Amino acid sequence: MGEIVHDIHQAGIYWQVHATRLRLNVGYIRSDLLMFVQEGRDVSDVEKWLKGFDLLQGQFTALEIEAFTQARSWEDERASPKHVLLILSAMLNLFLPWLKEMDDIIGKRKAGKHDAVLTLLYCCGSDLVQASAGMDEEIAKYARHVMEQDDGEEPAEKESSPN
Repeated sequence: MGEIVHDIHQAGIYWQVHATRLRLNVGYIRSDLLMFVQEGRDVSDVEKWLKGFDLLQGQFTALEIEAFTQARSWEDERASPKHVLLILSAMLNLFLPWLKEMDDIIGKRKAGKHDAVLTLLYCCGSDLVQASAGMDEEIAKYARHVMEQDDGEEPAEKESSPN
């Protein structure tokens, strides 16, 4: 494994910590929704919103794999760092529209009676927002690293050049 692949591997580990927090909270919400449905509560708005996560998670995973692929191609001089940066930019803020939908659901539910569903969305929602922000921060940090590497030198020249 060369330096470029090693670097994206390390960055991926850091953003995956936050991606795991996203999935964990979605699982927590889904579990409690089953209980709420059994209690006869209307959670159709939250169920519909959660379905959007599956699509976004699939998109994120596909983009992540493409970022890894492009990093390897860059290392092998078959692609440029710009290819990696394009993929990273698509990964950034991917979950924000979905989180905005959650805020809209919370706003509508706040207008009614405060209940356990709203409490669940507040608690898990806060962690979802923090996890998404943390993931975006790690992706952006790696993108800055890639931009620093993109100075026109060949990868082999960079490794041997003094700092």
